[in-house]
Amino acid sequence: MSDSENTNYIENDSEDSFHPDEESSSNDSDEPSPSASSKRPKNSRKKSSVSIFTSTPRNSASHRLSKTLPRMPSLDSSPLAAAPHNLTPKLSPGEETIMQYLKKMDSKMDKIGEEIKTLKEEIGTGMKGKGKKSEQENFHVPPKIRTAVHDAYKQLVEEDDYAAWQTKLGDNKLKVSSEVNKATTQAVKQFVKGLYHDVQDGILQTAVARYFESVAQKEHKEKTGKIEQHKAKMLHYSRRKRKLQWRMAMVDKKTGMDEAKKRRISNALELCYMSSEEENNSDDETFLKTKPLSWRSEEYTKILEELDTKYERSMSNRSKRQMLKRVKGDMPSLAVAQQVPSDVDSDPFSVSNYSPSSDSESDENKKVLESTPNSLRASRNTMEKQGILTLRENSEHFEAEPTPVSLRSSCNTMEKQDSLTLRVHPKFIEI
Repeated sequence: MSDSENTNYIENDSEDSFHPDEESSSNDSDEPSPSASSKRPKNSRKKSSVSIFTSTPRNSASHRLSKTLPRMPSLDSSPLAAAPHNLTPKLSPGEETIMQYLKKMDSKMDKIGEEIKTLKEEIGTGMKGKGKKSEQENFHVPPKIRTAVHDAYKQLVEEDDYAAWQTKLGDNKLKVSSEVNKATTQAVKQFVKGLYHDVQDGILQTAVARYFESVAQKEHKEKTGKIEQHKAKMLHYSRRKRKLQWRMAMVDKKTGMDEAKKRRISNALELCYMSSEEENNSDDETFLKTKPLSWRSEEYTKILEELDTKYERSMSNRSKRQMLKRVKGDMPSLAVAQQVPSDVDSDPFSVSNYSPSSDSESDENKKVLESTPNSLRASRNTMEKQGILTLRENSEHFEAEPTPVSLRSSCNTMEKQDSLTLRVHPKFIEI
C-alpha cells in the first residue's frame, strides 16, 4: 500500500484513532485502548475487520486529533453532588395556582382529620357506659335468677353483716362495681353461683346490676317522699298487667273463633285498654272496684267479659278462693255520652253539636267545650291520614282497625280534661 493510500485511509477512519501518549487510564473514556481490545465486551460495537494504523507521527502533515471525549470529573468532586436533588421544574402560572390550591386543600384535610380523631375519642369515652348498658339489656334474666339475687342481697345485709350498697356519694352516683360495693357484689354473685352453678356470667351480672338500680331508685323515692305514691302506682300497674296476661292466654284457648278474629283481638289487647281497679274494704269483705272505660266500644267490652269468664272457669278452687271479688263501678258521670237531637249536623265532631247543658254553666267549662271538638277532630284526621280509621257516614257506627297509639292519645286527652261532659253523636268506635 502506498503512502498516499495509507494517508487517505487514516483520514477516513480518524474517529477511531488515538495517540498512545493521550491514552487515558480512566474507565470514563468512550473508546478503549488498543491494548485493551481483548477486554472489550461482547456486545460492544464491532469495528471494521480492516486493520488500521493506531498511531502516526506527531510531525506528520496528515495527523488529526482524535475526537475523544474529555475526561469527566468524579461524582464526589462534582459541584452537582452537593446540589439538592429535589429540584422542581419551573411551572407555568396556571400550574402554580393549582399547586397552591392543592397545598391549601391538603392542610385543610389534615385539620379535618385531627378534628375527627378528637371527636371519635370524645364519643368513645361518652359511649362506654351506654355500651355496657345496651349489652346488659340484651340478656334475658330468668325469674329464678332474679329472685336468687334479691334473696342473696337481703340475707347478706340483714344476717351476715355485709355492708349495704352505696348508691350515692355526695353528688356523685355510684355503681354496683364501685370500690365500696365490690365486696357485697362479689358475695351476691357467689351466693347465686352456689345455687345455680351453670348460670352465665353475663346473665348474673345483668341481674345484679338491675337490682342495684332498683335499690337506688327506692332510696331516692324514700328521700323525696314518693315511696307511697310509687307503691300505689305499681299496684295499679300490676293488676292491669295481670288482667292483660290472662286475657292474652285465653284468646288461644277460645273456641268458636277463626284465626283471623283471634289475631284481630290479640292486636287490640294492649295495657292501656285495661281498666284500673281500686281495693275497697268494707265491714263484711274486701273487694276490687273496677273503673270502666267509657270510650271502649260495646263489642270490645263484650269480648273482654267473655275472656274473663273463660279464665275464671279454668281456675282451680284454691285460686278462686284467693282471688278477690271484683265489682264493676259506675260509669263516670263526667264522661257519659248524652243524646242529642236528631236534626243536628251530620258531623259528630262539629262545634255546633256541643251546647251547654244549662245557662248557669261557667265560662271555663264553655271554653273547654269549644276547644274539645277541635282536638277530637284532629285525632280523627290523624287516624284518617294514617289509614287507621275508616269512617262510614251512612252506617250506624265507625269501624276501625286496632289503633293502640291513636286510641291511647285520645284516652289520655279525655282523662286530662276530666271536667268535660261529652255530648257526642250516638255513635261508637267498634274494635
